[in-house]
This record gives sequence, structure tokens and C-alpha cells, in this order.
Amino acid sequence: MEKEIRTQAIPATDSNTVEGYALNWNEYDMGAFVERIEPGALGDLRSYDVHALYNHNYDQVLARSKYGEGTLALEQDDNGLKFRFDLPETTTGNEVRTLVARGDVDQASWAFTVKKERWENVRSEKPVRIIEAIGEMYDISLTPRGANPTTSVALRSLEEALKAEQPEQLTQNPEPVENHEQEAEVRANAFVDASAVQGKLSKSEERNLAKFNLIKAINEARAGKLTGVEAEVNQEGMNEKRKLGVDVRDMHAVNLPEMFTKRTQTVTGGTNGNLGGDLVFTDPARYIDFLYPNTPLLQQVSVAENLVGNVSFPRQTASYSLNWKTETGADTAQDITFDNVVMSPKRAVITASMSNQLLRQEYSRGIEQRIINQLNLSFNKGMEDVILKGTGTNNQPTGIYTALDAQKLTIGAIDYADLIAFESALANADALAGNLAYVTHPAVLAKLKQTKLDAGSGRFLVEGTLNPVMTANGYNILSTTLSPKYTTPDPDEYGMVFGNWSDVQVGFWGGATLMVDPYTNMKSSIVEIYLERFMDVAVLRDASFALAKDITI
Repeated sequence: MEKEIRTQAIPATDSNTVEGYALNWNEYDMGAFVERIEPGALGDLRSYDVHALYNHNYDQVLARSKYGEGTLALEQDDNGLKFRFDLPETTTGNEVRTLVARGDVDQASWAFTVKKERWENVRSEKPVRIIEAIGEMYDISLTPRGANPTTSVALRSLEEALKAEQPEQLTQNPEPVENHEQEAEVRANAFVDASAVQGKLSKSEERNLAKFNLIKAINEARAGKLTGVEAEVNQEGMNEKRKLGVDVRDMHAVNLPEMFTKRTQTVTGGTNGNLGGDLVFTDPARYIDFLYPNTPLLQQVSVAENLVGNVSFPRQTASYSLNWKTETGADTAQDITFDNVVMSPKRAVITASMSNQLLRQEYSRGIEQRIINQLNLSFNKGMEDVILKGTGTNNQPTGIYTALDAQKLTIGAIDYADLIAFESALANADALAGNLAYVTHPAVLAKLKQTKLDAGSGRFLVEGTLNPVMTANGYNILSTTLSPKYTTPDPDEYGMVFGNWSDVQVGFWGGATLMVDPYTNMKSSIVEIYLERFMDVAVLRDASFALAKDITI
């Protein structure tokens, strides 16, 4: 049972008392279907613990009915579920009192789960969903703009009802597939259109995404019950993972949908990407961020999102030949050959520790932002490291240095001719195209910036000192301390890669999942956070890259 939200209008009032109907028994149009709640669906109102909130925010409580007792009065009558409460003398209460009196806040939403339902006229233009029993009632919220969104959980229910009405032969006697290898290949190449698993939030819920609070989500996951916007985000993440065939964590977990992961990237600023990381917080006044390495490759590689199952990328290994014949000479049919690059979901995990003192800073956006930044930077560091140096063992993807080890160049003390050698390796393989760039260690970059191109031109091997994008041999050159440095033998040796970085594919199977373990280190007042995401990295074409591992400076 997953939480849904419905909205009704309420009248403006000048008094301290707010009252209205959270729901009625009439049919109402939900867009893709019509919905009606049966009068007996709520059962005994004394069986629920219901809060009156402002905008579904449990930080802004207005009243409460705890199993029939409290400051929130709930009553069922011939029209629907009626509520009534007096606004409290609090900052939130005074604010809401003014907004309701002016008519700025004129809607009431209620949040619930469905225990029993049925569908009528499922094949008509407007199927009818009849809710016969609810499972849980969470809150009644005053809100400035309500909506009756077509929820994804209801649409899945409609889909099941449609399947149930399919002709029997379609469900029990599917058309035989003669070529099972072809069938498997089709499954292996399955992608899910992002629109099929994203964008299910209503407009009001999308606006509320900005109110998602990571610390609040962790605290509520620790207690085993998410509420408000955090619960809505988690529901969308669970829906998305089910659609993509990814394991869904439901106990002490926050499932983040792909669209939310992107929203978080924007919030953190800069060029850093997806959620991940570790952090133990000590003192907010004296906390100094760890110095994370630059991760320029995450902006260069290709990304595939919303993957399902194993994904096979057919790779052409030969080409057609152009033959020359006499006017009547016969040509011979040619077959071109393919192999496959297969990506499969690999579980990438970071286990972090957070103190209970940190998790009390729920109202500090600065502390929340610091946590998000730390998680992002740590995740990015791990991704960049595996793109370059992934071993291909112990469930780790295979990175550039491992994949290309057999074809590495011999360089030594690097000069302009060596930069040309990288370029020539790709040109000789007909691969000198695409998103081309050199990637090396900052120490090598510094050496190249000081090494003259020749004796008389006054130019250096790397130019563009005042430009964030520097160039070498006419191509961009990027640096990161994650690029390998080999301390044996002496002197130190460094790595460098030149290639088309679009031929490195990073794949994601849905968004990230945050799991909260409040028990393991509870004696130390520490909460463990497990952040996992299913992903993979693949080098699509080895010929698109040239590698050296022996550069001395």
C-alpha cells in the first residue's frame, strides 16, 4: 500500500477555527480515470493517528487526532469527511490564520493508502476506480494550491485491471518464439523510456521537491516511517525501481528516483554529479571539507539511464569491401561481423557514519547542503577512479587502464613527438574522431606547461594558462590526481590516456537508495548510512584510446 493525496476546497474564514471537508463521496475526475470513495471506506476514525499540517510538512503541525482524541475533530457525514480545529498560537498557526482569512490558502489535502478497491468500465474512456477501504490515514493538510493528481499507484492498479480482462489466450497462450537467442538479445537490449518511469509527480508535488530535506528523510527512515514530501519522493523511487526491475529496499530506506538525483546535482552546484559518499560530522563551526580530487571525466563520458537487465551494445568488427569487377563480373556477398559489449547492473555502495548530533541539525539547510556535497563528491571520486582504473574483478567494472594494458605505448620522458604518437595511434585505427582529449596526472600537466614546443616559437606543449580548458597538440587536456602514479621503479612514472571519451559508457539502473542503520553503532551515538546505486562502466571501443603508463617528468 502506497500513500496517495487528494484535495478539496475549503472556505475562507476570519475566525480562529478552520473547518471543511477533506474528502467527499462524490465522483471526481482524475484525468485518466474517475474516482469515488465509498462512504464506508474510512471505517472507524478512532483507529487513525492523524495530524493537521500546513503543506504536508510535519515540521508545521496545526492539530492532531490521536485515535479519536486531541485537538483535531474528524467526523463522517452524508457529504464526506469533515474536519475542524482551532489554529494554535504558534508561528505556523498565526501565519496560516492570516493566509486562510485572506483566501491565499483555500485547499485541504489528505494523505492515505488504499486497502481495497475495484475498477468498473476499465475499457471505457474514463474507467471508474472505487475505493472500498483505506489502509492508513496520515494527515490533513492546508495548502495554497491543491490537486487531484493521477497517481502512479492508481495507474498501476488500472493496468492490472486491464490485464485481468485480457482474452484468456493472450495471457495463457503467448505466441511461440522460435529463435530463443534472438529473444534473449531483445531482452538484453531493453531500455525504458525515461517518461515511463519519471515525471509521475503532480505539479504541486514537483514544486514541493525543493522542500525535500535529506536529514529529515534519514531521521524518519531511522524511525521506520517517512512522511510528507520525503515519503512522496520515496514512493516515486520505489515505483521507478519496480519498473526497471531493480531491488526495492523498503525498511529504513529512502529510494531516490532518477529525476530527484538530477535535482540534487543542480542544488549542489558546480560540475559534480550523482548522490554518494561518506561523512562523520564533528563541529559545525569548525568543520573543514576534505579535499576531493577533480573529476573532469564525468563531464566527458556517455551516460545511459533507466536501464533494464543486462544491456548489450553490438560492436561491428569488420566492414564491407568495395570490389571492382568487369561489366559482367559476378560479385560475392559479404558478411560483416559483430561482437558485443555487455553492461550489467553492479551494486556500488558507500557506508557512511553520521553522529546523532549532526542529525539534530534538521533545520539547517547549510548542514544539509554540506552532507549532500560530501556524498556527491565521494560518489564522483569513486566513479572517476573506476572509469580510469577499474580492475574488472570483485564485481568492479573494467576501466581504461585495465582494458588497454596490452596496447600501451612506450613514452618515458614526454615531448611533442609523444603527444603526436597518441594521436597517430588513433589515426592508424581510423578512430581519430569524437570527444577527443588527453587525461593525465596534474604533475604531468605541470611539466608539459613548462616544456617548450621547440627552440624558437616560444610556445609550450600545453597552452591556455588563463583558460579553464587547456590544450595540448590542439586537443583538450584534463588532469586529475586519480590518474595513476607508479612509484616503483624509480623515478616515478605516470599514466596518460588520449581518446574519444564518448566511447566510455556509464550506465545507471534507476536512482540511488539510502538505507539507515540506527542499531549497529548506537552505543557510540552513531547512525550508519548505506548509499547504493546499481551502475556499470564499459569501454565500447578499445581502438578509440591510446594509453601510456611510463611517463617520467
